Amino acid sequence: MQALYRNVMEKEINRRAESLYNIIGKTPGFDIINAVEKLGGRVIMVENTALDFGIDAKIDTSETEEGIDFKIFCVKENIEEYIRFCIAHELGHLFLHMTKKDENGNIELVKDSFYKTNNDFSIYEWEAEEFAACFLMPEDEFKIQIEVQRGDVEKIAKKFKVPTQSVFMRCKRLGIMY
Repeated sequence: MQALYRNVMEKEINRRAESLYNIIGKTPGFDIINAVEKLGGRVIMVENTALDFGIDAKIDTSETEEGIDFKIFCVKENIEEYIRFCIAHELGHLFLHMTKKDENGNIELVKDSFYKTNNDFSIYEWEAEEFAACFLMPEDEFKIQIEVQRGDVEKIAKKFKVPTQSVFMRCKRLGIMY
């Protein structure tokens, strides 16, 4: 049952992430902080001690006069590529776990919070990780870069501005073996 769920969710997550990429990103290595701002949110870089121990990033929604607002807090001591992945991960929570449809069928944010740790393996965390990978490395563009860069993981990671581990994981998920 779990394998079937993952298979179905992978397709849905990929669809949502690539849709957002086509609206916001459109180019490998795009400015993710600018993307968050286009969506009406803010990224706030904080000291390692500002978040609870083991938390690398966190998303919070809050009520404002204009409606629901969101902020992504991210530990600035991490490397740039990991920060990008953490921000994309938190956007995954936003689009997968922090929305609902109103009575007219319009999607709206709900007040909630999620945070990213290195040792949380819940289904919500898996979904957000999958969203981040699909958003930062859309399948078609990723496959093109595999060819263009002749499978050089370092160059591919540099092109998408993600950790090399993320490239390996994306390859595995897409059935591209090394």
